[in-house]
Amino acid sequence: MLIVKIMEAVKKILIQARYEKSRNWLKARKLMEDGLQAFPGNEILTQELALLYVTQKKYNEAIKVCQKSLLIEHSDQLCYVIASCFLNLHEYQIAVDYFDRINKEFPEHLYNKAVALARCRRYDEAVTLAEKVLDYKVKSPVPSLFLAELSFIQKDYMKTVRICNQVEKRFGVSGELYFMRGMAWRALKNILRAYWEFHKAENFHVKNPEYYRIYGLVAEGIGKTEKAIELFGEAISRAPENVGAYMELFRLYLSNNMLEEATELLFKARDTLPESFPLTVMYNRVIDRLHDAESVK
Repeated sequence: MLIVKIMEAVKKILIQARYEKSRNWLKARKLMEDGLQAFPGNEILTQELALLYVTQKKYNEAIKVCQKSLLIEHSDQLCYVIASCFLNLHEYQIAVDYFDRINKEFPEHLYNKAVALARCRRYDEAVTLAEKVLDYKVKSPVPSLFLAELSFIQKDYMKTVRICNQVEKRFGVSGELYFMRGMAWRALKNILRAYWEFHKAENFHVKNPEYYRIYGLVAEGIGKTEKAIELFGEAISRAPENVGAYMELFRLYLSNNMLEEATELLFKARDTLPESFPLTVMYNRVIDRLHDAESVK
């Protein structure tokens, strides 16, 4: 009878808190904190409060709430919330430790643990878990694409291609799929196929600046200089702080004797980027080429 009354009281608190969540998250938090004072260690209230903190990206607060309840009683769900919070905080080894405390596996747990292991460079273990996720017949291409990424990291490029082909058959195409498969074909030195994959990804308006930088390298590799210049420029506009795209575009300008464009890019880089060795190299090379051009006159 007491358990029923507690459950009813907790349910009432949850209904009130969920009603307030979208209107006033602080009031929702107060309701659940008061609930936990009345019912210390209650798993449902703890998880709800922790997830409220997660929606506000207050991961440390979420961790503290869950850890306090774990002192009273073990909970797989609370361990999962803590591990996921540490994953978001880039504390990958601690995340793995908490994922290890979960007794009953489930797909989200296995996938996130695989991600954490990969960030710790424990790739073989990550592959094993990613493959295990697929046994659950998940209705999302994300775990498969992650497995393709792991295969790429391990330099098994043909496996990457095969996985991408399987994903396409089951889930259809996406920008991420074309990008990943293009990366694999490029690593296999099949530049034409790589270019075609990157080209098809354009229809999906990929946001990753690295896509544009590497696409630019592939375009350059098949002689499409103007396209490469356009792509390196797009990579720079999407990530102005990334030195790599500047260096690729700068190198391309110099190799095509486009000194005016190289000079303009240098001034843009010096306004945007902190002083660095690559920037100094860019500056010195432009000066040398300008001197050479002047001496020819």
